Amino acid sequence: MSKLIKSIELHPAMYGSLKSYVPEEKDFFFELEISVHFFHPIHYYFELFSCILGTPSGLKKFHESQFRLYAGRGISHEKIIVVEKYDYVEITRFVEKIVKSCERPSYEETISCLCNYFYWQE
Repeated sequence: MSKLIKSIELHPAMYGSLKSYVPEEKDFFFELEISVHFFHPIHYYFELFSCILGTPSGLKKFHESQFRLYAGRGISHEKIIVVEKYDYVEITRFVEKIVKSCERPSYEETISCLCNYFYWQE
């Protein structure tokens, strides 16, 4: 990838590998976990981020389920990636582009930028 970020891994929360995952329905949503692996002179480490990934119809179902869950008060999720269909290659390219665009001179600046797009699971 570059000088600070070594690699990234994508996987649906609780489903294993994104590459082998197949949504049960055409209209889907799930929590996508993103492991960002950093270079470090002493040890290898990574940070875990997440967002919601889904199709417009799948996200509508997600919103309706969350709306009921929170007793009609609504819920806000700003860290969402919307896709027309499940395509591992396109999803991976899109997320990698975001991660690469967030690389900064320092670890702290990189994390701060990534937090604009994803939830950081500190």
